[in-house]
Amino acid sequence: MSAFTSWRPLAAVAGASLLAACAYQQPPVASVPPPVSNTYQVSFDTGRWDIDPDAQMTIASIGASVPGDSRVIVTVVGKADTVGNAKANMALSQKRAHQVAEALVATGRVPASSIDIRWTGENQLNVPTGQNVAERRNRSVTVTVQTAALGNLGPTVPSGGNCYDKPEQASVPGC
Repeated sequence: MSAFTSWRPLAAVAGASLLAACAYQQPPVASVPPPVSNTYQVSFDTGRWDIDPDAQMTIASIGASVPGDSRVIVTVVGKADTVGNAKANMALSQKRAHQVAEALVATGRVPASSIDIRWTGENQLNVPTGQNVAERRNRSVTVTVQTAALGNLGPTVPSGGNCYDKPEQASVPGC
């Protein structure tokens, strides 16, 4: 028997195996869209935390942007400008954050359990200013809405409170 004929059965098996491997198709992997994040600003008058008509329109827009078939994390961060004292501004930013959170829940589209409420007072200003400067962009609540298909939202944001007193959360979005 020649060396050529002893390799024939082995070559036939190898060829058949190679063809079988090539014929096998990997099942398609379901594509899960990445999380989507949108940020909104709700502005306030000096010393106020009530929701005015412009703010109500923004809140309605936020509610309308939340799809019904996805998970959602809404981070609400209340802020104040530097007019007045720091303690009063901290309390004011907290009231603003809670007002916006309540208004979002009232839209019927944002579950209360998905809202993380924070406040920073006159710390972490949107627009840097000196003391006692009335800056509308600093009298605001920043609302960040992160939505994703079920199972793809990733880690949730630590819950609640004053970001300024929680330095370990400084890298968390919204703080």
